[in-house]
Amino acid sequence: PDFTAAIGRIAEATPGLRIVLPTVRAMEALVRQAVADWPVAPVVVLGDADKYDAFAASDVALAASGTVSLELNLARVPMVIAYRVSPSSAAIVRALIQVKHATIANLVLGDRPAIPELIQENCTPERLAAAVLGLLHDPAARADQVRQGSEAMRLLGQGGPPPSVRAADI
Repeated sequence: PDFTAAIGRIAEATPGLRIVLPTVRAMEALVRQAVADWPVAPVVVLGDADKYDAFAASDVALAASGTVSLELNLARVPMVIAYRVSPSSAAIVRALIQVKHATIANLVLGDRPAIPELIQENCTPERLAAAVLGLLHDPAARADQVRQGSEAMRLLGQGGPPPSVRAADI
């Protein structure tokens, strides 16, 4: 997706916007090159400690689906999930996968998804900006997503017996 355009829209509507972009050392140069034209220069951080500090300081996250969505839920950070691959890859995945959602929390919550998912053709600068701004400027929406994300984590077993104990019980 065109993140430059989405960031521009978000920045226009959010004076003083600060962006923190966690990455890993192996991807640092590529990430810095990819964000060089963003209208707001992100702070690029490396390593888990800085990543978790960034989560703690965040009001909203824009992330790809995957493990990071669980990490953001654990950190109680409202998020928008964005994901787009080539049309041929998308066609293969759609033929193989029969789920309604891409985000683990939304899969667990079922018919009441909490996290906006902008996948493939829905992953446009306009929609990315609208979804992020919707959370960024609405404290009640952020609080509701955090509450639902916490419920999803509880359903996944957070706060209960360790996975090894649950597996042994089964």
